[in-house]
Amino acid sequence: MFLLPLFALAAGFLLFWMPLKGYSLNEAMAPYTAIALLAGFDTVLGGWRAWLTDQFDDLVFVSGFFVNALLAAGLVLIGERLGLEAGFADSRISIMMIGAVVVFSARIFNNLAVLRRLLIDRLRDRRTPKNRETGTDTMVSEATEASPALPSSRQTGGAL
Repeated sequence: MFLLPLFALAAGFLLFWMPLKGYSLNEAMAPYTAIALLAGFDTVLGGWRAWLTDQFDDLVFVSGFFVNALLAAGLVLIGERLGLEAGFADSRISIMMIGAVVVFSARIFNNLAVLRRLLIDRLRDRRTPKNRETGTDTMVSEATEASPALPSSRQTGGAL
């Protein structure tokens, strides 16, 4: 199930780059395509995060992918139609696109940080041997048996 989004991404990439007869991509669509891809990448990382935490739902993922991409492209389009642009002459850029890039970039970095922590935790869980009888780490239980217990504050009259 995890490989399905990767196959869909590869198929979409091949369809986009295959030369189709009579179809040319307009340069004016580049900002909308770029922001839609950024929104799609955010959704893919969010789906991966949900899968690692056992909260993945196919319907939420697919609907989120298309709604986020269409909403991001629509916001850029509305921003351009309203004249919300910054820059001079030919180097003008939509302020709504800047806002969308900032928001989606923050979400992507947040998802990557959480994914990194989840993957490190899974890697640590695989490396630490568990004691089958008690379910605790064998290294921790051996260390507590070998070291003498420290006196508590009650035994020392509050001062250690």
